[in-house]
Amino acid sequence: MKRRGVILSAVLTLTPAFSASAETQWGICQHETGCPFGGIRGYTVVWVPCGADIEGKAREMCTVVTNGQRTVRPYNRVLVNGPISGGRCGAAEWKVTCLDQQ
Repeated sequence: MKRRGVILSAVLTLTPAFSASAETQWGICQHETGCPFGGIRGYTVVWVPCGADIEGKAREMCTVVTNGQRTVRPYNRVLVNGPISGGRCGAAEWKVTCLDQQ
């Protein structure tokens, strides 16, 4: 007798759910194995691998979900460390500030 089953899979996408009235600050660090910089004081720094879409990551970090509706808040992205060479892709670190929509 053959067994039949259903394979269920789920993909979890971590999209920050912020209040649309709060300014939110993040850091993005791109390097092949982690962030070689000491972090950005006062910021939560997210590591992304070589070749990652930095602009897309900034948009994702500044996306608000309200009643199932996604809205990308305006944001500023500023290079604060690097780029430096070495390894497969070097390294760089950006500050991302999600702005209020007033």
